[in-house]
Amino acid sequence: MTAPVAVKDKDKGLQERIRQVAKRYKHWGLLKIHYKLRKQGETANHKRIRRLYRLAGLTLPRKVKKRLPEAVRQPLPKATACNNCWSLDFTSDSLADGRKFRTLNVLDDYNGTGHPAGSIGYRNRLLLT
Repeated sequence: MTAPVAVKDKDKGLQERIRQVAKRYKHWGLLKIHYKLRKQGETANHKRIRRLYRLAGLTLPRKVKKRLPEAVRQPLPKATACNNCWSLDFTSDSLADGRKFRTLNVLDDYNGTGHPAGSIGYRNRLLLT
């Protein structure tokens, strides 16, 4: 095990200022403390402040992600009558001349028939069929 590193005399004042800022703003990390010291006129670079911050034992613990409990998977209910459940889907394709079109397909899940008012859209125009 290595011995703890002693702080140099010229860094003791800076380390004390780091501790004061960290005590005042408990949830601030290294970078926010560095920016605050820069605003106060401190010219030390971030590497020196990081070293003194760690030697002072001020590092904040990492935040742990909260895990959601696993949801129990259940199968989707089957449609029991006409107009009970519908499925929607967009499909797209292109014509021989290069124009692209999209269709909205609407199907009844019970008997698989399509909705009579399907639509086809050419770029900015919408054609009802």
